[in-house]
Amino acid sequence: MSKTKLIIIFIVLAAALIAPYLIGLWMSDPDYVFGGFLINPKDGNSYLAKMEIGWQGEWKFRLPYTLDPGEGAYLFLFYIFLGHLARITALPNLLVFHIARLLSAVFLVYTLMRLFKHTLKDQSSAQYTLALILALFGSGLGWISALFGGITSDFWVAEAYPFLSMYTNPHFPLGLGLLLIYFDRLISGERGKNTPLIMLLGLIVAVIQPFVLVIGAVVSTIYILWEGYENRQLKLLPAIYFIAGGGVFLLYQYWVILTDPVLSIWNAQNITSAPPLWDVLVSVSPALIGSVLEIGYLIKFKQLGKYKLFVIWLIAGIVLLYFPFNLQRRFLLGYFVPCAFLAAAAVFRVAEEKIKLRKNLGAMLILLSVITNIFVLLGGINGTSNHLPLLEIHADEEKAFEWMTDHRSEAGPILASELTGMYIPARTGWRVVYGHPFETIHAQQRLTEIEAIFDGTMSTEDIGGYIQQHRLRYIFWGPREKMNCLDNPFIDLEIAYQNQTVTIYHTGVGR
Repeated sequence: MSKTKLIIIFIVLAAALIAPYLIGLWMSDPDYVFGGFLINPKDGNSYLAKMEIGWQGEWKFRLPYTLDPGEGAYLFLFYIFLGHLARITALPNLLVFHIARLLSAVFLVYTLMRLFKHTLKDQSSAQYTLALILALFGSGLGWISALFGGITSDFWVAEAYPFLSMYTNPHFPLGLGLLLIYFDRLISGERGKNTPLIMLLGLIVAVIQPFVLVIGAVVSTIYILWEGYENRQLKLLPAIYFIAGGGVFLLYQYWVILTDPVLSIWNAQNITSAPPLWDVLVSVSPALIGSVLEIGYLIKFKQLGKYKLFVIWLIAGIVLLYFPFNLQRRFLLGYFVPCAFLAAAAVFRVAEEKIKLRKNLGAMLILLSVITNIFVLLGGINGTSNHLPLLEIHADEEKAFEWMTDHRSEAGPILASELTGMYIPARTGWRVVYGHPFETIHAQQRLTEIEAIFDGTMSTEDIGGYIQQHRLRYIFWGPREKMNCLDNPFIDLEIAYQNQTVTIYHTGVGR
C-alpha cells in the first residue's frame, strides 16, 4: 500500500472517530451540555463512574449505582487506573477516557495492519488494502433493516466491529488489539520466544477484557492442533502460557463474584444474550457471504490451511456466541475481523485475472459495508442537535453536579430519576438508588420504585417511609424528575442546593 493511501485512510478514520464528538460539543448551548457519549451512554457513564473510583484514590471496585455497594473487589482495574491517571494529571475523567479511546484506536490499527501483512505477505498489496479498509470501516447490512424501522446488531454491538469499538470506548479496541498481537505471534516465527511476555500479555488481556482471553485460548488451541496435525509436531506451549497468564486473574474474578453477596446478585442480572442468528447473519454480511465463498474455494482447492487462523476464528466465534452462558454476546468481540479478511480474499479469488471486475467488486463490498456506520455517525450528530436526554445534560443539572462534586464528603445516597441516576455516579461519585440496568442491585425493583416516586403514583407518606427505610440523605429534583410529577412531594424538606431548575433537598436522615 502506498503512503498516500495509508495517510488518506488514517485521516478519514481519525475524522470519523473524532468529528462527531466535537460536533456534540459544538452543539452544546447555554441550556444543554454534551454528555460525552454518542453510542450506549448507559455503559459509557458506568465507565466514568469506575474512573471516579480511581480518581478518589481507590483500587477496589464497589458498585456505584446501588444503595449497598458491598465490600468491593479488584475488578475493572483498567478504568480505575484511568481514574488515577486523571487525578494525577488533573484532567477531567471524560477527557482522559477519550484520549485513551483514541490511543487504543491507534494501537488497534497498528496491530490489524501487522497481522494482515504477516498473513498476506505472499499476496498483492491490493488485497491487503481491501482487507484493511473493510476491517477498519465496515460492518453489516443493518442499514437495510433500519430503512424499515428495524435495528440490528451492527448498530449497537460495538465490540464486534473495529470501527464501532474505536468509536465507543477504549477497552474494546485495546482488548482486540492485544488479541491480534497474540494471533500475530502465532502465525509468525516468534511464538516460542519471550515466554514471560506471552504470559504477561494473557494477564493484561484478562484485566482489560476477560472474554478476549477465552477467544484467544479457543482459537489458538485449535490453530496449534491443526498445525500440529499438518506438521506432525504439536507445540501447545504458547496457548498454555497465554491461558496461564490470564487464568489466575479470571479465577480470582470468578471466585470473588461467587462469594461476594452483592457482586453475585450483580452477576446474576448481568445478562448479555446473543442476538438471534438471523440478526447476526445480517449484521456481518456481505462480508460473511464473501467469507463463506472463500472457505468453499479453499476447501475445493485443498488450501483450507492457508488462512486457517481466520477460518477457525470465523467458525469458533459463532459456536462461542451460542454457547449456553449469560454473557454470550461478549464472544462477538472482533468477529468482523475474520469476516473482512476472508471476504477480501474472496474478491481477489473470484476476479483473480480481471482487475476491473476486482475493483468493482471491492468497491461494492466496501460501499455496502460502510452505510450502517454512516447511519451511526449521523444518528449521534442528530441526537445531540435534538438534545436527546440520553446524550445531553441540562446546564442546571451540570451546575448541580458541580456542587455535588465539591461536597463529595457528604455524598449520598441520593434519590433521583432513572436518567439523572445514570449521570450522577459518573459526574460526581455519589451513589444513587437506581442508575444502571446491571450495576444496580435488584435493578428492576429499584426502577419500579423510583418510577412510582417520580410519576406521582406513590403517596407522600410512602415516599417518606421509603426515604427512612433506605437511609436516603438527599433528593435530586430537576427537569427529568419534574417531567411526570405534577406536584413536588419534597417541597417541605430542607434545601441543600438550588439553582433555576434544580433543587437538591436534604432529608434530615443521617445527621
